[in-house]
Amino acid sequence: MASNGRQSPYWFARHSRSVIFLIVTLALVGTFIAFTIPVAVFPATNFPRILIGVDNGVMPIDQMMVTITRPLEEAVNSVPGLQNVRSVTSRGSAGIDLFFTWDVDMFQTLRYVNATLSRVQAELPASAKIEAHRMTFASFPIMGYSLTSNTMEPTKLWEMATYEIKPRLNRLDGVSTVVIQGGQEPEFHIIPDPAKLLVAGVTVPDILVFAAPAVAQPAPGYSVVRTMLLGGDGGWDYVYADSGARRLYIARATRFMVVDLDSSKLVAEIPDTPGAHGVALVPDLGIGFTSNGRENTSSVFDLKTLKASEKIKTGEGPDAIVYDPASGNVFTMDGHGKSASVIDPKSRKAVATIPLSGKPETPVPDGKGRMYINIESKGTIAVVDSKADKVIAEWPMAGCDEPSGLDMDLDTGNLFAACGNKLIAIVDSKTGNLITTIPTGDGSDGLAFDPKAKLAVTSNGEGNMSFVGKRGGKYALIENVAIRRARAPSGLTRPPASS
Repeated sequence: MASNGRQSPYWFARHSRSVIFLIVTLALVGTFIAFTIPVAVFPATNFPRILIGVDNGVMPIDQMMVTITRPLEEAVNSVPGLQNVRSVTSRGSAGIDLFFTWDVDMFQTLRYVNATLSRVQAELPASAKIEAHRMTFASFPIMGYSLTSNTMEPTKLWEMATYEIKPRLNRLDGVSTVVIQGGQEPEFHIIPDPAKLLVAGVTVPDILVFAAPAVAQPAPGYSVVRTMLLGGDGGWDYVYADSGARRLYIARATRFMVVDLDSSKLVAEIPDTPGAHGVALVPDLGIGFTSNGRENTSSVFDLKTLKASEKIKTGEGPDAIVYDPASGNVFTMDGHGKSASVIDPKSRKAVATIPLSGKPETPVPDGKGRMYINIESKGTIAVVDSKADKVIAEWPMAGCDEPSGLDMDLDTGNLFAACGNKLIAIVDSKTGNLITTIPTGDGSDGLAFDPKAKLAVTSNGEGNMSFVGKRGGKYALIENVAIRRARAPSGLTRPPASS
């Protein structure tokens, strides 16, 4: 209303109170809805689709088709409302998509499918694992990549996907599972010539023996087979397995636990080792040595009674420790002192100190008079003449930050260093050249090389172990194996090489 009692010619002025009331009401309702109505990224939609997944190890594709995929396709044809069936079969796995009409009850249909699978399960190989899932938006956080090539064979594409691409995708945050379908695994068809076999004096069983390593199926993967629950106070550092005596030595801050490898029971403890880091055993003399980092000493103990008898003064901050059979001496890596102390186990005295360019970490002797030491603060490997007690070379490892764990393939002479930036650096001990670096898990610290499996293994603080070995003639990450998420013992050590 105008001030003179007449109506305003403007609509908003005439209805201002109603408009303001409506705006306030909508704002309040919107606020209420924002805090009370559940919100999802995707709406709840029932797709008329069910996926059957089958896992059967490494069964060849042809056998998978005949013994698993086809019987399942025939069995599910009786499910009401089924319109179409599509399947993809690869070595050891198969995926069967069932498409239904939109008007079916998918919860009831899933029950029909599971009942059908239960009936047919007895006719399938006992090793086959079968699961059925109803497809919803929540089931599709999936990304697919297709590898094609006009020049590379399907077997090469499969090897690239399995040994190069899959391990890298598995390391990405948020990735749960990577499945490879299609391609062609390398296979060999041998046709013997009877006449040539007779001339050469070779039988068919002889051929099978020689061909077995080439056609052996790859292992399905590594997994944790046993866990030792040790308990007790104190942090962890190096663990050392004495396979001969079946004992495991574990550093626990102020003491060493000695555990029976077969029963997982505590055998004894070696006390009074402040700043406990590692042990080195000298079986010929029946004694062992510890590194006591906070005391700048090494304790001498009896391998039979596990009783300590004396302490030897070392350099400042002894950490890793190793026995070198070639020189007959024990070496402690003195982190704070940037040196290595040399202990004569016969006289039980420190007989020399080797100056180093930086903070040393894990040493590894080659059993022939050379010792290789990670220099953590420099990102290098120092080469020590263990008989002359002096550094004779130092090799840089480009791209490797703060190397800690170190071990060696004595057959090839290659060194494997665990780097702090999620890498393993592989170095040729004959030339000092960096061969390659391989990505690993985060927080990599300890490293050990398995001479039988030809694998380097790291313990990673993020809660897994990385297995690195050769595939197709090249080093690659084979697998990351999950373990309990906690700070694992930082060192994985093995007995030194014999001279």
